[in-house]
Amino acid sequence: MACRETEMGKRKCECYWAAPHQSAAFGPFTVTTQVEKRYNEDIVVRTLTVSYQQDAHSVIQFQYLSWPDHDVPYETAGVLDLLEQARRSRGADTSPVLIHCSAGCGRTGVICALDYIYDLLVTKQITKDFSILNIVLELRRQRPSAVQTKDQYRFIFTAVISMFERFLQTSDVQLYCNLPEEEVPQSTAERGSTATNFLYGNSELQLDNRLLRSQRDIGAEQM
Repeated sequence: MACRETEMGKRKCECYWAAPHQSAAFGPFTVTTQVEKRYNEDIVVRTLTVSYQQDAHSVIQFQYLSWPDHDVPYETAGVLDLLEQARRSRGADTSPVLIHCSAGCGRTGVICALDYIYDLLVTKQITKDFSILNIVLELRRQRPSAVQTKDQYRFIFTAVISMFERFLQTSDVQLYCNLPEEEVPQSTAERGSTATNFLYGNSELQLDNRLLRSQRDIGAEQM
């Protein structure tokens, strides 16, 4: 859930859960909130039990609180943490994940794009012709208006760079950088226009901030 129930005085989403340790009825369904905890200032995690007649299912809900409507979060770490926590909570469960905000377009589209790219990354399906623009266009063919604004589109690029950096820092891929002589920056952000090469699966890929920025700016004109 990528929104608050009320934002700027407007109702954005109905509260379809109960207060902690209480139950609420929604038609034939009863929702009981077993646990509610604040993961950090951005994320609330709830464990819900949804009952219908004799059937009961457990649902884990992650609510992201710091994403203004038609805008973007102030930094990418919170959204990436949200994705990591949601994936970790699932374990080996292959049930579908439901993502929503208010209209199910802007914020939902960004999270769907990032989750899809993360899945490509960890399953080693990122190819040399990887294109965030094509991913967003495919999302829009399935859900019109997904990723609504230029800022949301640009945010995906910023988040993907951070996602790739996290992956490189925590994985066992072989990593090396193409750097000018006598230049030894401390981070990818400081490298700016340099490229990072890494052995990924059976091929070598290049993480080049210049290329990502170029794709970002070209695609933004089509938003």
